[in-house]
Amino acid sequence: MTTQRTVFRDESVLFPEHVPHTIPHRMDQIRTLEFYFQSVVEKSPQASQNVLLYGPVGCHRKGQLVLMFDGSLKRVEDVSRGDLLMGPDSAPRKVLETVHGFGKMVEVQPIKGKPFVVSEDHILTVIQTRLKKHPRKPSEDTGGIIRDIRVSELLKLPRWYVGPKGLYKLMRTGVDFPLIPVGPIDAYFLGVYLGDGGSANGGITITSADAEIATVVNGQAGKYLLKVHRYPAGQAHIYHLTPGRTGGQALLNRLARDLIALELYKKTSELKFIPTQYKFGSRTTRLEVLAGLLDTDGSLDGGYYDFLTKSKQLAEDVAFVSRSLGFYAFVREKSSHDQFGHEGLYYRVGISGDISKIPTRVSKKQAPTRRQKKSVLRTGFTLKPLGEEEYFGFRVDSDQRYLLDDFSVTHNSGKTMLAKKLGEALQKKAMLYGNLVKLVHVNCRIDRTLQAILVKALSSLGYAYPSRGYSFEELLHSLLEELKRSRTHLIIAFDEVDSLVSSDPSTLYTITRLREISQGSQVFSSLLVSKTLDYLKMVDLSTLSSIQWNTVSLEPYSGEQLYDILLSRSVDAFNSGCISEECLQLAADITSTYGDARYALDLVYRAGKVADLSESHTVMPEHVRQAKASLPPQFRKEELSYLTKHQRIVLMAISNLLKKSDSTHVTIGEVEKNYNSLCEGMGVAANHHTQLWSDVNELARKGIIETQLSGKGLRGRTTLIGLSLVSAKELIGELEKGMVTGVRG
Repeated sequence: MTTQRTVFRDESVLFPEHVPHTIPHRMDQIRTLEFYFQSVVEKSPQASQNVLLYGPVGCHRKGQLVLMFDGSLKRVEDVSRGDLLMGPDSAPRKVLETVHGFGKMVEVQPIKGKPFVVSEDHILTVIQTRLKKHPRKPSEDTGGIIRDIRVSELLKLPRWYVGPKGLYKLMRTGVDFPLIPVGPIDAYFLGVYLGDGGSANGGITITSADAEIATVVNGQAGKYLLKVHRYPAGQAHIYHLTPGRTGGQALLNRLARDLIALELYKKTSELKFIPTQYKFGSRTTRLEVLAGLLDTDGSLDGGYYDFLTKSKQLAEDVAFVSRSLGFYAFVREKSSHDQFGHEGLYYRVGISGDISKIPTRVSKKQAPTRRQKKSVLRTGFTLKPLGEEEYFGFRVDSDQRYLLDDFSVTHNSGKTMLAKKLGEALQKKAMLYGNLVKLVHVNCRIDRTLQAILVKALSSLGYAYPSRGYSFEELLHSLLEELKRSRTHLIIAFDEVDSLVSSDPSTLYTITRLREISQGSQVFSSLLVSKTLDYLKMVDLSTLSSIQWNTVSLEPYSGEQLYDILLSRSVDAFNSGCISEECLQLAADITSTYGDARYALDLVYRAGKVADLSESHTVMPEHVRQAKASLPPQFRKEELSYLTKHQRIVLMAISNLLKKSDSTHVTIGEVEKNYNSLCEGMGVAANHHTQLWSDVNELARKGIIETQLSGKGLRGRTTLIGLSLVSAKELIGELEKGMVTGVRG
């Protein structure tokens, strides 16, 4: 019986968790950390150390919108360093750096509101409600405590903390935008016009059945020196504002010119929107616009408003303005009838909260004062783990909180990084010197006092202490005695130490002076893990002096670093000659966008499996491309339907060449030659070189192909073309289907 041939020698080498001393392949940082802790390992007289470890990580799914400081919305993948995001206190949050990666994602589903997706390392800002109904520890605590908690930690909590009726709620907030010039038209009247107004041939019309609206119309007519003509329209009246006629020609009045300036003149009901000056205006301006809209196309039903419009953009603008004012708002499609009985597709906006603050003028639409104490800006939520996906994120200044597009408050992300694996490496190294080293990892957002941290440290040594009842000094004495007895050196990794220091800056002094506090015993060291070093601004110079030089920063891997990692692993993972450096370079190039070594290793592992299934003796570039197709972000086949006929033929030429070649790339000259042959065979006139070059650039812009300039090994400089998201074989199959069904010209 023959065994099936495999390209692998030991595939487990490609799984990072099996090689603790290299996880997460930060050899430079690990060597630096080991250098800092070398005296701990050897038990020299200067054994105690304080080391800082920091670095950012991403958090949002691609496409998530965030609120910018100027009121605009931007996709997370488009956020750049230096951008200003909106903070929950209406102050700007400057983006200090951006991150792009790949990891496990979790869907956050608010009980009220649309879901959003974040990474496991993302931190949610939640507010703790009163504990009166807590199933185990009921109290009269009124709640209101705001916490920033990692999603991975929230997933571990029972449903009375996270769930539809959980103690932790997501938060939303209203904001004030930066001051901008006031619009030319009265804000309330603009709302009336957007709700039930029209314009054409120099005249302005408002349709309403309410006397209060008639009063406003007459007032604005006087302001603009216009005449008002009233005509019956069912149960309502049409008010026509006009300056009259001169020589049989309608005059373009000043109100019409103001509407032209706002790009609203002659806009049909389906195309209306709230102009920038009003959408991002002062709180008073936004309230007045909203009141005018609700007095015309709104209705008051119990404790909430309903607004109905044919314009999707106007509906979204009304919801945006409502949320910016601190109300809860949602948008839904609805089939409905207008006041003349005409049926059509409308967009319904529901608005709730303390809506009595909206200064409506129509008496029947004036909301009473809200009596319910429950805030519409807080909502329960559930969490649903998803698979691995691409993520985008950033690090911002100040309190690191910012707002999503629905005005939900969220937070930067952080992660444990190297702490746990460093402990394993140091423990093994210390054994060579006959010493004992133990690392205890604590999350300072969960263990929020030094007493709680010492209880956890004692627990790791096998001693159970209650969370309350012992002072810091008593716990420290017990821990010190146990460390002396067992001749153990303890390294405490304070993850998210910035949260501990922000509540009490003196705690950092205590942490860094544990040796002196413990009467000079060389049994303590600290590893301070954080996203940034901003928290150090709160501590005094004497504290900084003990840690300022022991700092390690983490950054995403470059393509060259990923290639080095793959090359070093492949020596032990694959049989000799079974994977080429060119394939490893292709894998590094594909994954360099994310800077994630785990992702790169997974891609190479899958490429090896594809080679085995193909009964190939070696891993080929096409195997790498096929493996990439099984990893997100995946190629979207619908992209092909938007290509022109010649773009498809160019893509077919590229795919044909790569499928037949052992190379990862083909030259532009080879593509042009194959493209001309395909055109001739199809009876299609081939484009000239300039248009071909334009099509190649467009395919690259869409992310379907990738291009680069040639380097060593090729004479002269030429453009190299490759595929990264999809295999050549799969792409040829999809293109052939399109050639049969027909494509754009």
